[in-house]
Amino acid sequence: MRRALPSPLRRRWLVAWWTVFARSLAATGLLLATVLAAAAQRGPVCLAFLTATSVLAVAVVRARRQTRVAAAALRFHVAVEGALHRLALRGWHLNHDVRWPAGRGDGHVATIPAGELGFAIRDCLGGADDFDLAQAQELATSLGEAGQPHIPICVTAETGAEPVSNRGVICCTPERLATELLDAEKAFGASLLDEAMQCELLYSAPEA
Repeated sequence: MRRALPSPLRRRWLVAWWTVFARSLAATGLLLATVLAAAAQRGPVCLAFLTATSVLAVAVVRARRQTRVAAAALRFHVAVEGALHRLALRGWHLNHDVRWPAGRGDGHVATIPAGELGFAIRDCLGGADDFDLAQAQELATSLGEAGQPHIPICVTAETGAEPVSNRGVICCTPERLATELLDAEKAFGASLLDEAMQCELLYSAPEA
């Protein structure tokens, strides 16, 4: 069963909608007060109420934009989580709603079933900028201090874009995420196999 939506993002979305509701209610009250003041022919009071109503109307528009941003971030986070769910069926270990070293971040940590390799995955809805790349690298480095290497990944919403490497960080879309991680797992397993074979050849006892 899929778990509930991530609480930090859901809270941000609910706060944005509550802000819209509260400001809209205040603007409606001021507009009604403006109409009553105009009916009572109280010009200065009417002008003051009208000015306050205009200011609140602008605030409502801005708050409405924030709700769209919060909703888009929530949908994107769930899309990335859905892409990673495919790996959970293969025995991967997943951790969502990861706290980043600095700033507010929404991301995930995925670890291969053997536990020898992990991925620090950051949601980058608006594209991966320098801050996002640095955050992904910093988290991967921090997680790797325990001895388990982690590969930094930024997931962007650029549909159809091919995965690229930017400053050592893999950038891909949610649609390509699971494939990239599975390919990295195969490459990592092949490197371990090659190393084991080399050690066997180097340290095996010579034939009599």
